[in-house]
Amino acid sequence: MNKTKHLIIYSHGFGVQKDERGMFTELAQVLPEAEHIMFDYNLVNKAQNTLTLSPLDKQVEILAKTLKQALNSHLGANISLIAHSQGCLVAAMLKPMGLSQAIFLNPPFTLDDQRTISNFKNRPGCVIDMEGVSKFPRLDGTTTLVPKEYWQSRQGINPVNLYNDFVKLTDLAIITAKDDKPASAVPPKELDSKIKVLTLPGGHNFDGEYRAELLKTVKSIFLSHNEK
Repeated sequence: MNKTKHLIIYSHGFGVQKDERGMFTELAQVLPEAEHIMFDYNLVNKAQNTLTLSPLDKQVEILAKTLKQALNSHLGANISLIAHSQGCLVAAMLKPMGLSQAIFLNPPFTLDDQRTISNFKNRPGCVIDMEGVSKFPRLDGTTTLVPKEYWQSRQGINPVNLYNDFVKLTDLAIITAKDDKPASAVPPKELDSKIKVLTLPGGHNFDGEYRAELLKTVKSIFLSHNEK
C-alpha cells in the first residue's frame, strides 16, 4: 500500500496530451511533496502525429477509473485534482467523491461548437466534418482528429450548473486568465459563492512570463488548504 500523504490527479484539456504541453509538469515541480498522476483521455498516434478526441462521457469513465485506482492504492492520502480547460468540465461531470480539494484552470463556462471550430477553421489543412471526422491543425505541428461522437457528447451540458454541483462535494478554486481568448470566459454571476475565483494575467495556457504567477498561486492555494 502506497504511503504517500498527498496525491494530485491532473485532468487535461481539449486536444492535448496528459502533461498539458508542459503546464502540468511545471505544476508538479513546484509541489514536490506530493505524488502526481497524469494520464491521457485521447488516443495519441505519434507515428502520424495525430491525437483523436474521446467523447466526453468516455473521458469521464477514464477519470473515474483513474480516481478509483488512486483511492484504492493510497488509503488515507489527501487526494486533490488540478484540471485545465475542458478537463475541468470532465471532472465536474464525474462529480467525484473522496477529493479534498480541486483547482480548475480556465474552465469553460459555456459550450459553443461554432466558437470552438472558429479557433481552427482558417488554418491550412483544417477539415470540418460534423458527420464524420474533423481535422484541426495545431500550432505545435500535431493534428487533432474530432469524430462526430465527440460533438454529440457535448450536447445539453451546462458547465456552470456542473461546477455549482461540484463544490457541494469538494472545495473548489477557479483560476481564470485576463486574456483567455479561446474560452472567452468571464466567470458568471451564477457561480456558487462557495467557489473561490481568482483572476491572473495571461492567456488560456498562462504561457511565457505568466506561468510563474500561476505556479506561485496554485502552490499557495494548496499550502493554505493543508494548513486548515
